[in-house]
Amino acid sequence: MSQTFAIARVNGKSNSDVLIDLVKRGNPDDLFTYEELSAALSEGTREFSKAEVQGAVNRARHKMLTSLARTLRNVRNSGYRIAQASEHGDIAKVHADKAHNQLRTGLSILKNVRWDELDPQVRQVHEGTLLLVQGLYGNQQALERRLRRVEEAIANVRGNEAG
Repeated sequence: MSQTFAIARVNGKSNSDVLIDLVKRGNPDDLFTYEELSAALSEGTREFSKAEVQGAVNRARHKMLTSLARTLRNVRNSGYRIAQASEHGDIAKVHADKAHNQLRTGLSILKNVRWDELDPQVRQVHEGTLLLVQGLYGNQQALERRLRRVEEAIANVRGNEAG
C-alpha cells in the first residue's frame, strides 16, 4: 500500500519554512519556547509534540544557516534561542568535537570485531572500510594538530601586540 504526499498547510509551507519565517523576524537572543514553536508548526495542521518540534528544528538548521546565517541554541526545558553571530564559532566547535568522537568510535567498532566470525567477502569489505575510516581519522587528527599550531601562533601574535 503506497502513501501519497499531501501538503498539510494551506500555504504549502514546509516545517523548515515555517521555522525560518519565525526566526527571520527575530533578533539574536530572542527565545522561542517549545509552546510557541509548536503553535507555529501546528497552525493549519496537527498538534506538534516537544520531540517533533526538536526534530523540525534539527531538520531546519542547515537551511536556516544558509538562508539566514542564523542558528538556534537549545535552552534546556524552555525552547530555542537565536544564537549571536559571536557564538557560531563555539557552536561549530561543539559539533566538530562530536564528529571527532563519532569518527573515533566508528574506528574502534571497526577495529574491535571478531574477525573469525566474518565470512571472506564480508571480511574483505570490513577491512576496506577500516582502511578508509583509519585514513579519515588520521587526516582529521593531522588537521586538528595543524589548527592548534595556527591558533597558538595567532594567540602569540596577539599577545605580542598587547604587550
